[in-house]
Amino acid sequence: ATAPFKIGTVSLIKGRFKLIYYFGHPDFEDQFEMYDLTDDPEENRDLFSSAPPEAQNMKEELLDALATANKPYQKKN
Repeated sequence: ATAPFKIGTVSLIKGRFKLIYYFGHPDFEDQFEMYDLTDDPEENRDLFSSAPPEAQNMKEELLDALATANKPYQKKN
């Protein structure tokens, strides 16, 4: 509640798609996964690397929301 998000896992669901973002974890670099919850409700087939059109839009929206959440904790010059 008093510092920016540095390590975490966040997700965004829009319609049938779910985007997951893992960041700051020491064992792997920042990573995205995307699932079609209608065709794959168990989230077994990651679609992110195949880059469905929704992937980039959802990625930008999720990163913008994370940046907005972190904004109050950015150092001012």
